[in-house]
Amino acid sequence: ALMKILSSRYGKKKFQLIVNNVKSQKEGQETSKSIGAVLQQFLDLTPELLGILPKDTQVVQAIRKQTPFLIKTPDCRAAKGIKSIAGKLAP
Repeated sequence: ALMKILSSRYGKKKFQLIVNNVKSQKEGQETSKSIGAVLQQFLDLTPELLGILPKDTQVVQAIRKQTPFLIKTPDCRAAKGIKSIAGKLAP
């Protein structure tokens, strides 16, 4: 809904997509393709896949302890994904 509003009301055409909480890279890619197909069909938008964040039990544990997972477990899979995305945004 946000992309639709930004596109139709404000002329925004460039979007970046982060797919999170997926079991595998393959699932993330498939989810991205599905979302991209819908956006292309209905809004004539093609979002750039910025990154895929895996489902990670370390994130759940960090939430329970009210500690950022990037601090608690900086080498967990989700943290590595966040760092990868950050590297793309600020190389």
